[in-house]
Amino acid sequence: LTGDPKPSRRRLPRRAAFVFTLGCVAFAAALDARAAPLSRDAQKGLAKAKSGDCVAAVPLLESAEEKGHRPATAFALAGCEAALGELVLARDMYRSIAGEEPQPGWISQDKQARAKAGAKADALDARIPTIELHFDGGAPPDMEVRLGEKIIDDIESPIPVPSDEKVDL
Repeated sequence: LTGDPKPSRRRLPRRAAFVFTLGCVAFAAALDARAAPLSRDAQKGLAKAKSGDCVAAVPLLESAEEKGHRPATAFALAGCEAALGELVLARDMYRSIAGEEPQPGWISQDKQARAKAGAKADALDARIPTIELHFDGGAPPDMEVRLGEKIIDDIESPIPVPSDEKVDL
């Protein structure tokens, strides 16, 4: 054998430094991909919603959503809006959640909210009152239908109407 059979002391520190650096990079990547916890307002709002106190939950959940959207808080907020009679708003919120693309920082509650949101929206559709307009010879070309402050573009299809909205023809 020629040379020293023991590994060079020079190589060990380089290998150790490489392994250490690789470990740090992997650890940092794991931290970035880790699910972010829910905010304090979100946690309080979720607890209030779960206990059935939607009047107290709504401001907390709205505050949490303003600070940073999470499907879990939006889902609970939509549930409270439905419980408080805001069926169209709740349905639209559920549809929005159902259409979201999963994000790396989501926790299991966020994933469950997305998975359940479509069915919740469908269930609300059955509860939302609608009006249908029928015209002999078709709708007049200059006819404008308003629902609250919103102009309805497609007056040939059923129009969902919140129970507290005025419809002007």
